[in-house]
Amino acid sequence: MSTDCLGTRPIHCGVLAAALLALAGCGNTRHSSDAVGPLLLPPGVHAVEDLTRVQLASLPRDRTLFLLPVGMVEEHGPHLPAGTDNVQLDAEMQALLPALAQRLPGWYVLSLPSLPYGADGANGLSGDPIDPGTYALQPGTLKAVVRDLGTEIAQNGFRWTFVVYTHGAPDHAKAIFAACDEVSDKYRVTMANLSGTMWADPARVKEADALRARFFTPPQLALMQHDFHAGANETSLMLAEAPARVSPAWRGLPAIAGDSMLAILKQVRRTGWAGYIGAPAFSNVRYGREKLASNVKFDVALVAQAVAGDNLRKHPRD
Repeated sequence: MSTDCLGTRPIHCGVLAAALLALAGCGNTRHSSDAVGPLLLPPGVHAVEDLTRVQLASLPRDRTLFLLPVGMVEEHGPHLPAGTDNVQLDAEMQALLPALAQRLPGWYVLSLPSLPYGADGANGLSGDPIDPGTYALQPGTLKAVVRDLGTEIAQNGFRWTFVVYTHGAPDHAKAIFAACDEVSDKYRVTMANLSGTMWADPARVKEADALRARFFTPPQLALMQHDFHAGANETSLMLAEAPARVSPAWRGLPAIAGDSMLAILKQVRRTGWAGYIGAPAFSNVRYGREKLASNVKFDVALVAQAVAGDNLRKHPRD
């Protein structure tokens, strides 16, 4: 049960349901999908949870975009915390929000609270979907949550929503792409998987390769061909973003590497896998900083292209 407006008397669910049913016949109480009343906020970055319904209702639908951050709680080896993806996501959002406001003057850049759970933990590669460091959603659940949030944004008349994440598992990405496509088709808006599009962008891939070549030697790069989970890439980002949360053990961890995914999987499926793939001991804080900056640069470019009319669904997908 809940309480009345004075917080003194309980309101039973049955009574509330009856009142809502009666109210349905008392006239139009629906929202407006257009801006209502005078504009009450300056352009720039705003957190949705800090705004009132009146402020949100006043926003211009043609100059407002939403960012939906989706995180993950997942094992990251013996040296990184289970919340690594959420830490990285917070850092990316902190850089991305002001960068978007600068690139799109006059726009309202709204951030939704982060969803801390995603799908498809890397521990599943070991053949065991259960791990004491991983707490994930089923892909269908993730898809439904992202779709439902995107639907309510669209139903309020807002035309642009971009999903941001740092957890790159295939089923995670597929669920988010599917949710975005459904909302975009049904409401004729743009809801885009920004991260899944950014990672596959050919120019970003080329820049990422060049960035690695600047910081790592050819023998190191050979061991980083499949450095995609808690290896040098993620550990470098964490050293740049939250060094106090990285265990010093990273310096002594041997590489888990191979020239094919099959070779990697054979190692991961051995008893005693340490929970990472790649070469954490090669990590470099300067590389982490530049990698983050590069990702944000391409995020901003894709959002700017989308609001200018480019269909991101025609771009490659990760």
